[in-house]
Amino acid sequence: MPNLTPYQLEALNHKKHISLTANAGSGKTFVLARRFLSILIQENIQLNNIVAITFTDKAAAELYKKIADELDNRIKESGDSEIVRKLERIRRQLVSAKISTIHSFCTDLLKEFSPEAGVDANFTPIDKNTTDELITTTIEEFISETIKNKSELFPDLKQIIHLFGSRNILSQHLKTLIGKRSIVIKLNENLYSKSEVEIEKYFSESFEKYFKEIFDNGISSVIKQIEKVNNLVLQNAKNIDFAEKVDEILNKPIKENIFEKIITLNKIFTIIITGKGTVRSQSYLSKKLREEVESTIEEIENFANEIRVFDFTDNYKETEHQLAKFGLSIINLWEEILLRYEQKKDHLGYLDFEDLLLVTQKLLERKDVIKYLAEQYQYFMIDE
Repeated sequence: MPNLTPYQLEALNHKKHISLTANAGSGKTFVLARRFLSILIQENIQLNNIVAITFTDKAAAELYKKIADELDNRIKESGDSEIVRKLERIRRQLVSAKISTIHSFCTDLLKEFSPEAGVDANFTPIDKNTTDELITTTIEEFISETIKNKSELFPDLKQIIHLFGSRNILSQHLKTLIGKRSIVIKLNENLYSKSEVEIEKYFSESFEKYFKEIFDNGISSVIKQIEKVNNLVLQNAKNIDFAEKVDEILNKPIKENIFEKIITLNKIFTIIITGKGTVRSQSYLSKKLREEVESTIEEIENFANEIRVFDFTDNYKETEHQLAKFGLSIINLWEEILLRYEQKKDHLGYLDFEDLLLVTQKLLERKDVIKYLAEQYQYFMIDE
């Protein structure tokens, strides 16, 4: 039997609820298998009163194998005939153990409570490959039909294809949005159900909030550092053309708006920062002057390279407007495709993985379902 770490030993204490977080390869599945057997042997409960849930078929198979191997080892090593008989009984029954993926568990629960869940009891759960094929077909049919008939959504479709650059790229993005529709549904409810003006305002305020949290102190600091370096150039350099341009920018009032600060900084960086991301030496900061403010220059260069990925222009308000329009357009396409996809599934009696999770989540809000699970299963274990 392998030596267990203190954390692994603590995780085997099934008398309390635990949440175990560990890196891949650290032995989570091994500990879960040991915990599974510990409950069975020590608590003297039925095998079907324990549920072990994983997220992939591979993980479920691995957990089953580890439990089986652990049972086989204990049967060989135990000298107690009574314990051996108990272990052999568990080993024979192991094939019926509730070790499955989250999707299989959801399927069983929805079959049990199909009227309450609002689904046909004869539904067929479909795997990722079938789901992908059905979504792809739905998207292609929608795009072809919309282009052919120049229907109401044609302007949105035309605009989005133009922005993405090709029909295929758009199809891939729409496929991802349909596949992760629970996230998009929440986003739609919380944001894209609003007016275009409200969406623009949200983008502006959210970006300003988070960008300010990350960069505001750095912006104030680097502006002071630029003033220090620029004053040194103005006082000591022969050619001060660039320095005077920077001084002119610095002497103008800088608005508190984070976008305006960035625009101001970018104007300065355009003057003093080279394409390589360094403060220019020619016609600005000579090698001799640079030696006097080496650490300051390094701070300016580091900040310039951090922030240069953000390309702000004076018409950033128009960018926010276009972003809001883009979001609304793609949501319009997404809603129509989702409707068609749902209709196809209903017609075929299909539920995909996302359906299983969404419907089960809703079902678990019912007290009778929670009561059923509490009576049916005494122990739940989930391996993420």
